[in-house]
Amino acid sequence: MSDFLKAASKLVQFIIENGVTGLSVIGGFSGIYAFYASGSRVKMEAYYAIHNGNAMLRMKDQDLENFPFAYVNAKSQPVLVIRARNVGRSPISVESVEIVNTHGNAIPYIGEYSLGKYLPHSLQPGTSEYWPIDLEGVMAVSEGDGQTHLPLSVRAQVKLANNKKKKTNWIKHSTLIAYKEHWFAFAQKLSAFLDKRNID
Repeated sequence: MSDFLKAASKLVQFIIENGVTGLSVIGGFSGIYAFYASGSRVKMEAYYAIHNGNAMLRMKDQDLENFPFAYVNAKSQPVLVIRARNVGRSPISVESVEIVNTHGNAIPYIGEYSLGKYLPHSLQPGTSEYWPIDLEGVMAVSEGDGQTHLPLSVRAQVKLANNKKKKTNWIKHSTLIAYKEHWFAFAQKLSAFLDKRNID
C-alpha cells in the first residue's frame, strides 16, 4: 500500500473513532495530499522499441504489414527502453539505470545510444527520461548467471539520489523471446525494403 493510502486509511480510522467534523476531514485530506505530492515521486516502465540511431519507435503493434519502414535504416537495433517519470513536485537525481534478473545479476546502462541521458541526471517535476538498452544484453541477463541454465525474468530499476530504488514489473523470459522473434521478422522485412529502395 502506498504512503498516501496508508495515511488516508489512518485518518479515516481516526475520524470514525473521534467523530471529527466534515470541515476538519477536508482539511486533513488536503494536508495529507499536499505532503504526499510535495516531494519527488518516480514512476517506472520498460518497453520494447526499435532504435534507428537517432530516435526510438515503440513497438506497440507487432504487425509488420503496415510498418513505417521509411523511419528505420540499416543501423536500426532492438532495445528495451527504460522510462522514468517524475510525477511529484520536486526534482530528483537518477544515479544509475540497470536491468536485473531474479537472481540479482544486472547490466547497467552505459550510454550506448544517443538518446539516453548521461548519468547522474536530474529528473525535473513533470518530466520523463528514457534509457535504451540493447535487447541482446537484456536477453543475456535473462538467460542466467552461469550457475543455472533456467531462463529468468528481468526488470528495470533506477537508483535515486535518496538511495531509493524504483523498479518496473518483472518481464518474463518468454516475453523477451517474443521480442527477439519479432526483431528477426522485422529484420527480414527491413532488408527487403532497403533492397527495393536501392533498386528504385
